[in-house]
Amino acid sequence: MSDRGVERNDRVLKYIFRIPRYVTLPEHEASYRLTLSDDPEFMAVSEIEGDCENLAERIIENRFVLNGLNSELQEASDVIEVLSTLVTKLEGENGIETHSTEFSSSG
Repeated sequence: MSDRGVERNDRVLKYIFRIPRYVTLPEHEASYRLTLSDDPEFMAVSEIEGDCENLAERIIENRFVLNGLNSELQEASDVIEVLSTLVTKLEGENGIETHSTEFSSSG
């Protein structure tokens, strides 16, 4: 390593070590409060990690389910399209007019 590299590393280390140990960085504030808390509402870090793993597994399972449902919806949509085309063709051959599926309520 050149003298310049050593000098730069020394400056970086001096900068890092000038921050007192008791200073908590904003991104570590929640973790710091969690480790010092006696509040029963707070979960232990190991419990949180376990919950995160469970949630990750559920997300994976739900993605597979969603993928299957999307596939089934696509198949149903394709069937509807084919049946609609078939009905239109049959109605055209028989000279039957297409009627609206909405019913008007008359009293």
